[in-house]
Amino acid sequence: MVPPNFFSKILDDKPANGPISSSKFCLSSDGKICVDGVNILPQVRSNITLSSFSSVPHSSSTDCPAPPRILKSVSSNSAKGAFLSLSVSTPLDRIENPIGKLITRKFLSIFRFKTWWSTMWIGSNGSDLQMETQLILLQMPEINSYVLIIPLIEVRYDQCTIHIMCVICFDQVVLCVKGGSSKVKAKSFSSCAYLHVGENPYDLLRDAFAAIRVHLGSFRLLEEKTSP
Repeated sequence: MVPPNFFSKILDDKPANGPISSSKFCLSSDGKICVDGVNILPQVRSNITLSSFSSVPHSSSTDCPAPPRILKSVSSNSAKGAFLSLSVSTPLDRIENPIGKLITRKFLSIFRFKTWWSTMWIGSNGSDLQMETQLILLQMPEINSYVLIIPLIEVRYDQCTIHIMCVICFDQVVLCVKGGSSKVKAKSFSSCAYLHVGENPYDLLRDAFAAIRVHLGSFRLLEEKTSP
């Protein structure tokens, strides 16, 4: 059974603004996340910011270094990606923060509906999203492209898991950041979600996960692995 959508509280706030260098994405002065001038999420709140891929520090771990070919590919596509960050006034172990409205935009998503099971879901508004959504692929017919939104784990935030949730009546997309313990608290997150744009959805998924692989440095792509 598909779980119901639920969100307990919406906070009123004013949107943020500011240009993003070296990225197709931008946060407009009237509080809209756009790609190539096309609106994706309006009514963005003031504690949300966007940063280009090249402006955010990436993992320097030597345990899982990315091969040169992947680094080169990610570097050449860096303008197609951006990181979403958020901040709150008080450190918390769980933060539920709206990141904008999703209105009349066709999407395909993957969400977890049982402990060990995930499935696909489609819709066109934020109210169609399900709790614990792990991935959203948005259709952008205005520019003949697609946009992928993926929640990430903040490496510095121990045992942090991040999900995307939504509100039925307001079509708000809500980012839930939570630590694995009530004692693990933070108030700012520089890369809690990643956005990537591309014309081909298959290439988009490959390029986006390659960028995330370089950023996190905590996993390897299928192409890096050898058959048993």
